[in-house]
Parts: sequence; structure tokens; C-alpha cells
Amino acid sequence: MNNPAPILRFHERYPELGTDPIPVEVNTSPEYFEREREKIFQNAWWCVGRDEEISRPGDYLVRDIEAINASVIVIRGEDGAVRAFHNVCQHRGNKLLTEERGRCRGMVCGFHSWTYDLQGQLAHVPDEDQFHKFDKSCHALSAVTLDTWNGFIFVHPQDMPERGLHESFGELNALIGDFAYDEMDLVAEYSADVKCNWKYFIDAFVEAYHVESVHRRSLKETFNSQDNPYCHLVDVRLHERNRSVSCYANPQHAPHGAEALAYKVGATLAQGALASTTALKGTNFAGEKNWAFDIHIIFPCFEIATSNGWYFTYNWWPVTHNRTRWEMRFYMNRATNLAAKVSQEFTKTLTRDTLREDLSTLENGQAMMETGRIKYMTLSDQEIAVRHGYKVVERLLAE
Repeated sequence: MNNPAPILRFHERYPELGTDPIPVEVNTSPEYFEREREKIFQNAWWCVGRDEEISRPGDYLVRDIEAINASVIVIRGEDGAVRAFHNVCQHRGNKLLTEERGRCRGMVCGFHSWTYDLQGQLAHVPDEDQFHKFDKSCHALSAVTLDTWNGFIFVHPQDMPERGLHESFGELNALIGDFAYDEMDLVAEYSADVKCNWKYFIDAFVEAYHVESVHRRSLKETFNSQDNPYCHLVDVRLHERNRSVSCYANPQHAPHGAEALAYKVGATLAQGALASTTALKGTNFAGEKNWAFDIHIIFPCFEIATSNGWYFTYNWWPVTHNRTRWEMRFYMNRATNLAAKVSQEFTKTLTRDTLREDLSTLENGQAMMETGRIKYMTLSDQEIAVRHGYKVVERLLAE
């Protein structure tokens, strides 16, 4: 008896992506990375934070974005407006602010105390009369293009971006634009400096094929079932540049111990199929009963994952062809009592352990690719969002 043909439904939906292996060189070549820097990073919107992080005049964030060779200050002015500036004193080029976040009455250079107001104007120069024909109004900080989307603050290296921020979100505007971002609080932050390529890093978070192996001690029972032993994705949505995947939840998973207690009082990372019991705007687009959460990659280096009662974001900051800085921020429904706080603590611990598992393969994989002993990556139908990412980069580099 002949075995039935495998169901490769995502290739059938997106046949234009093909089925060929992906050359390893795209993750190991310094020259390829420099082309990405010129063609992609210099034309991208970079998420630098959320509006509530700088809620008062003088609150600021500093973001070093190595991919575009820039350090950026994002600051709220006395007029309430949020602005972005290059973090460069206009005197002799010193880095103006060195802390990642803080609050100030004015931006003071630590070299010669040139002082800028919260709107970026040069306000004070010590010993000013020793400068020749000096006009402070000609020495304001260099502005950086800034825009916001649902409370997220983005900057762009170009004065006149080819694509506006709203256009960059594309189809995701309709999918996740109405999610309840403002109703959730930041409960955890994690970061790492990882020796791997930025694309290879993102690959680990747009497929669930790895769950059975990588998360066998933490989340396997939550997301793998007898009917779906390899955690096949519920749905995939691939757009011109952006991509989304919806993850499966095991309907037979029975929480126990601390896990069960956390479920009773809050929405947790591993709530499994319980996530589908409440249909929030901006989630579960396939209407799947056994749905866990959705992952959305906003090209090139930002992720928003949404579920019932929480969301998290990833920032990937490419540094070199084989080094990437990464940041994760986890947001949950606002806790109204102590029990909900305990539930959040459970999720913070589970999230930390899960992320350690996720990151455990990356540096080894990068190092082995660089040995030259593997020339191609062979991808399954369940890794079609991985394939899509490489195809988008390949297309943009060819333009």
C-alpha cells in the first residue's frame, strides 16, 4: 500500500518561494552583511521604545544602533513632544548622553559642558565670547526622523524615508493595530549579546519545529500533542516584507502545581489552548480552537507576539555579520491584586528559562556554519517563514 503524500500546505499557498536549500553564506559572509547595511538597515525603521517609557518632560532613552553607525537620543520636550537626535555634541563630537535611560533638565556634554535644551537647541556655551562669530542657533543637535505606531517609537536614518512607518507595517496594521497594548504593563526585560547573524537569530522564533527538542523540559507538553507531535503551525501569513505565524496549543495539556495556580489568576506564557477561550482584537486570525499565540516580524528586526492577556517584543540589533544584540520586553494585563502579581512572577521565571533554551543553539550553529562544513540549510514546509525572510533580503539586495 502506498503511503499518502505529505501535506505541504504552506508551500501550496506560497509556491513562489520555492523549495531550494538556502546558502549558508548569507549568514557567514562579512561582504553580504555590508550589502545588508547599505540596502536594508539604512532604509529601515528601528523601534527604540514605548511612549510610556518617557512620559515626563526630560525623560530620555539612548539607543546605539550599530547597523546604521548611530547613537540616538529619544527625549520628551517641555512642550510634551517626543523628538530624536543624534547623540553627538556639536562642539567636538563627544557622545552627549551615556546612560541608556534617565531624566534631565538639559543635555550637558561631559567634555566642555555645552548644554542643549530638551528641544535640542544649544542653550549654553561656557566662555562663549572666545568663539569666532559664534551663533548658538546654528549649533542645534542633529535631528533624527521619528514616528510612532500604537505607542511604539521608531526612528529612521533617512530624512525622507522611502516608506513611512505605517506603510512599513503594511497588512499588520489591520491584523494587530487594535490590540490592547495600552492596557498592559511591562513585567520583565531580558537581553543578550549573541555571536550569531541577525537572520539566523530571528529564524529561531518563526518556526515551532524546534519545540519538541529545545523545549522538551519546559513547554513541550503545552504545545505538542499526540495529534500534533511536532507542533505544526496553526497558520502562516507572508507579506511583501513582514511575516506572521500562529502557534498551536495542546488541548490535552493539564496544568499542575504552581502552573495551575498561575492559570487561575492570570494569563501566562504557557496557558496553552486556554488562550483561545477569549478572542481579543489582534489575535488568532485563523479562528483556531487550539491556538496559543501569534508572532509578527516587522521587517527587518522587530517582533511583536500577541496572545490572550499578554504580548512581548523582540529587538534584534545587528552589530557584525556574526554578532547581534537582542532585547526582549514582556507585557501582561495590569495586575489588580497580589494573586495576579504572583501569576506574573511565574510567567517571568518560565519566560527566562524558555529564552535560555531558545538562545542555547545559536552560537553553536553560527560557529559550525563558519567551519565551511555545511554549504546549505535545508528547510521544511514548517519553516516557510524562515525561507520567506531570506527571500525578502535576497530580493532587496538585488534591487
